[in-house]
Amino acid sequence: MGVFDESICDCCVCPMQCVLDQLRDESVEIFTTTVSRGITINNVEDFILTGESSGDMFFYPICNVSAVRFLSDVPLNLKPNKKSTGVCSCCEDPTNRRLNEIDRNEPVNIDFLNGFVNGNFITDIGEGIVVVQDTPGSPTMTAISICQITDVITNLD
Repeated sequence: MGVFDESICDCCVCPMQCVLDQLRDESVEIFTTTVSRGITINNVEDFILTGESSGDMFFYPICNVSAVRFLSDVPLNLKPNKKSTGVCSCCEDPTNRRLNEIDRNEPVNIDFLNGFVNGNFITDIGEGIVVVQDTPGSPTMTAISICQITDVITNLD
C-alpha cells in the first residue's frame, strides 16, 4: 500500500494511488475532475496513472482522479482511517466520519467532481476513499475520493 503518512497528499491522493495500483491491468472507467474515460491501467507510480484505450496512451495526475469504476468481486485493501491535522482535518476527516454514520443497507446518492452514483450502497470506507456497490451482490464497484465529493444524499425512500 505504500507509506505516505508524512505528505500533504496522505488524505486523498495517496489512498487513490493505492486503489489504482491494486487495479493494475484491469479495464476500468476513470473519472477525473473534467472527463471520464474507459481505460486499462498500465502503471501507477509517482502520483501518475498511465493507461491505454484503443491504442491511445493516457496519463493522469492522480490528484485529479475523482473516482474509478471497476468490476471486481475482490475487496480492495484500503488504508485505515487515522486522525489528521492540517488540510485533511477540514474536508476528508469530517466527510469520512459522516459517511461512516450511514447504514450500509441504506442506498445513497453521491455526487463527485465530474460524476455521480445514485442508489448505491457503501461497502467500505478507508482513509480518503469510499467504495460503493451498484446493488448488493453486484460486481460493479466505484471507489470515490472523499476529497472530491460534492454532496451525499440519504433517505432516498
